[in-house]
Amino acid sequence: MPNRILNLIIIVSLFLPISLFGQAAGNAVRAESTGNAAYFQGYQQRSLNNRVELPQVQMTHNPNEISIRVNALFNAKASSYVGVFAMTQVGETIEETDKLMNEKIDAIKAGAKALNDDNLEIYVDMISLVPVYEYESTKKIFSKKTYTEVPKGFEMKKNLHIRYTDPEALDKIITICAKNEIYDLVKVDYYVDNVEEIYAKMVKQASEFIQKKVDFYKSNGIDLADKKRKLSEGRKAYFPIERYSSYQAYSNYSLEARKKGEVVKRAVKSTAQYYGPISSRYYDIVNNPEIVEPVIQYTYSLAISFDMTEKPEQPKPQVITKTKTRKEVHLILPNGNVKQIIFDEDNN
Repeated sequence: MPNRILNLIIIVSLFLPISLFGQAAGNAVRAESTGNAAYFQGYQQRSLNNRVELPQVQMTHNPNEISIRVNALFNAKASSYVGVFAMTQVGETIEETDKLMNEKIDAIKAGAKALNDDNLEIYVDMISLVPVYEYESTKKIFSKKTYTEVPKGFEMKKNLHIRYTDPEALDKIITICAKNEIYDLVKVDYYVDNVEEIYAKMVKQASEFIQKKVDFYKSNGIDLADKKRKLSEGRKAYFPIERYSSYQAYSNYSLEARKKGEVVKRAVKSTAQYYGPISSRYYDIVNNPEIVEPVIQYTYSLAISFDMTEKPEQPKPQVITKTKTRKEVHLILPNGNVKQIIFDEDNN
């Protein structure tokens, strides 16, 4: 077998498992699977979600205590959204700058109205209006050339806050803005109407989970019903904007160029982002576990510690003491005799 064919088979064998893994797990983890910086430029990741996403709950480590903890997660779809678009307009005069800016805003409002979406609202947020300066060179007879800042126009900045309830409406809004030379989508905020109902549900689920654990201990000969207990709880919320990570595109070096000792010039790699929700592996209770679109994730933790050293003090019965006062009265009768009268008086 010729050496060239043999080398080709070896190269294909080295690359095949990596390619199969990339198709199954995605490009974000491909670099971690190779571990070979000589042949692969791995994905450079910038992640915001590497920490354990549990609320802080105070737990005791006393050997004389039994602690039960439950973690609940709720994946909630947003009930409304607000997209923020940044706008910048430059003109020679304030009037021209304001006119050009308003023309774009009016065109966007007209395009949004044509969507016939009653839940779509637009708010214009004025940011700044500042002069724009340029440098003008001047040369005098007895001095060197100098540059002086002179006003050449004005720059206006505004933000468009667009509220919508249908997540598919964002694509249409972006198209309308792009037609009017507005391309900068700053962020998208997510909102949920029934936050307290979500936490109330998780509190109920966590309490029921704790009770099942208490029943489990009792079935194994450990009764926790009459033990002193300490309770601690915590809650957190994570929004989609906090759960995005970025990475650079994958590339491999030329093996032939390396053999010949030639200089390999790297191409500019594009940067991509992906949504990484909180993993459910740390949670005992998960509501709406399947996630297709970005969601707001609410977490709740409940911990109860039982003191196994002694029983709680029982309330002492209240002792009521009654006292009586004996009184004597002496009466002198008309015949000169003295009559004694004794009676008791209850002081309570």
